Amino acid sequence: VLDRIEVIEESEGASELPLFLNNLFRPQQTKHVHVLMTAQNPLNLPSIGGVGEHVQELGPMNLKNTVKLFGISCRHVCTARERRKLEAMVSREEEDARAGDASLSTRSRDIFSRLGDGIPARIVDCAYHISEEEYHDMLAS
Repeated sequence: VLDRIEVIEESEGASELPLFLNNLFRPQQTKHVHVLMTAQNPLNLPSIGGVGEHVQELGPMNLKNTVKLFGISCRHVCTARERRKLEAMVSREEEDARAGDASLSTRSRDIFSRLGDGIPARIVDCAYHISEEEYHDMLAS
């Protein structure tokens, strides 16, 4: 798994990625190799060893997973107890709901709004930039 591959593409070693993948997919050396790379945009890599890029676009996450990703990424959530407190904000009835669902409660709409509307990159961005005061305000609301 190569996560956030766009970070690699912006580095000095970016030209080495296709070479690495080409060596990885050499038929005489490896069989049944699978590589999962995540990025915000398609990579447009050339076909390597007969293997090409298959883009799978992901939609927004549900409320439960939005809060989980935020909790994993947020510097203000340090213990399992704090993570449970954060995850307790999500009601069982709405854990599978998505941002924009007409039936969302006001609280769940607020959570989605504060945490990037279920978009993974936005969720992580919110987690990195939320102040301690904003975080505690969200828990209290």
